[in-house]
Amino acid sequence: MKQVLILFISLLCTISGFAQNPGSGFENWKDSCDVPTIGKSRELIQMGTKFGSFLLTGHINYYYLDSWYVDSIAGYAYCNTDIREKDSNNQLPYYLELPDSITLFFLTPDSEPKRYLVRGIHDGTFKNSGSSIKQFILTNLKVCELGGNVFKGCKAVSILFGDHVILHNYTFAESGFPSLTIPDGSIIPNSCFRDSKRLWRIKLPTSLKAIGADAFNGCDSLTTIYDLPNSVSYVGPGAFCNCLSLSSFTLPEGVDSVFQSTFSGCTSLKSAKLSDNTKFIGDYAFAYCRSLDEIRIPAKVSSISPTSFLGCDPSSIVVDAGNATYDSRNNCNALIDTQSNTLMKGCSSTIFPNDVTGIGDMAFKATRIKSVILPNELVSIGASAFEDCTELESVEILSSRCSLGEKAFSNCTSLSSLRGNWSRPPSISRDIFGGVSLGQCTLYVPKGTAVMYMSAPVWIEFGNIIEVDEPENACYVTIRQGEGGTVRQSVKLGEYYSYVFTPDAGWRIHTVSFNGEDVTSLLYNGQYSTPVITENSELSVVYVKDTEDIGQTVGESPVRVLVHGQSLSVSGVKDGSVVSVYDTQGKLQRTVRGNATLTLPSGIYVVKAEGQTFKAAL
Repeated sequence: MKQVLILFISLLCTISGFAQNPGSGFENWKDSCDVPTIGKSRELIQMGTKFGSFLLTGHINYYYLDSWYVDSIAGYAYCNTDIREKDSNNQLPYYLELPDSITLFFLTPDSEPKRYLVRGIHDGTFKNSGSSIKQFILTNLKVCELGGNVFKGCKAVSILFGDHVILHNYTFAESGFPSLTIPDGSIIPNSCFRDSKRLWRIKLPTSLKAIGADAFNGCDSLTTIYDLPNSVSYVGPGAFCNCLSLSSFTLPEGVDSVFQSTFSGCTSLKSAKLSDNTKFIGDYAFAYCRSLDEIRIPAKVSSISPTSFLGCDPSSIVVDAGNATYDSRNNCNALIDTQSNTLMKGCSSTIFPNDVTGIGDMAFKATRIKSVILPNELVSIGASAFEDCTELESVEILSSRCSLGEKAFSNCTSLSSLRGNWSRPPSISRDIFGGVSLGQCTLYVPKGTAVMYMSAPVWIEFGNIIEVDEPENACYVTIRQGEGGTVRQSVKLGEYYSYVFTPDAGWRIHTVSFNGEDVTSLLYNGQYSTPVITENSELSVVYVKDTEDIGQTVGESPVRVLVHGQSLSVSGVKDGSVVSVYDTQGKLQRTVRGNATLTLPSGIYVVKAEGQTFKAAL
């Protein structure tokens, strides 16, 4: 018998020195998660060849196992068998229980029997074993090693482990287990559960340190991953790609890189919380996560691929104020490269800051944005910047020096209006408007330039070309949210605009004003719609903490009004003094004497006490 020493312990080694971004540490983890096969160096022993019989210790029912891989030096045996019924039905058993050891008896009379500890199941053993086996019982094995493709096509619904399990690439790939609990182990190897379409929940070991590439790729039904431990410091590329039912995920604090396609195609993913230590977000990391509510970039992130959030259209995009590489200046709902002033990722609610000079490649690709007015300072619109924005109807480019990248507006099938401010038609290729019916679209150009556009390639295809006065100055709405800066949005004269204000947790809207006039009472579910814009305007909102004191001190008699939820507390009032509460129409709502706490319906109220007047928003 060929004697080969196999060191299984290498599969359990803890690999240290993982880098903070893709590099040598990434390669170490990548290599450690690649566990392709148990190995072909063991000797295959079958009934009726070198051995007369097997003695199987443990409780075995209704079957015998007639083929094993054995490792003579290590003293291990691996199941590699067809399972046959003792009766004539020739059907597989309902459950399979592996013994803790086997004893092999040689055919030759002078040979001694040999005992082997059962170590696990060899590669591909129960591949396509059908639906008769419902349960695998492996509790007799202290350490259970499962090879690649062991359960591929197997429709068993339950597996019971002992204390420790060692997995390989593709161990559970395309298996039928709906729920699994992995008892112990440091690594989930590459593609270990790939395309396990019925798997909907899994509990991973507390000792886990790494999840390999494509480990759960294509697990359509996976909704729940219990207690992902903080010991995990590596999640490989494509690990949860195309997990169509996964709705939320929190990366452990030890994970500082989100690699290529980690969550790509997770169409039900609403919440993905990155660790505060995240530094790198790779290509297509969250591509086409169409249900994602928010993109929040931590302070330490220094590298984001242009395709990291491709096809996502969240309601908000927020960059931590401490981030030195990226920003979302003045709540503009966009991801901006700070140094280059390039808008890298936007959404349908993005407010374009006036100082942005570039729209990055694929920045709005496949979002639901309906209209855009791009600012005067814009120099370039990147390749595929608005590609597949099928709801985009109107585009206005105020800059006279803005270039258009390849496929910038390709497949914007609803586009009906484009305004450019170029004094001469720029030379462009047709693929910029690929899939757009230009004959149904109106092009607005500066006075005196229509003839040039009517004879220029591509531009000539527009159904209508209309000259308009070139504005001497663009019209803007300046939006101020707190102190420290503003966002200036380009708008059209004669149009009105709607804005939604969303306070952070623990905060509330105190006052909203438009052109100096208090319009707080006109809010509906946090939304304010402007009147028709006739001039440059300013919209301002003030947020206060939910328990913030809005009162003031006058002389030696302080009067304070404190708002919390729908409660309004008045203090500092002299005994017997009248406190009156009015609505915004001047109608008296409540009258009390002295200090009091009142519960009122949501709304805007005017409080009068001790000759002072306060406004309170409940």
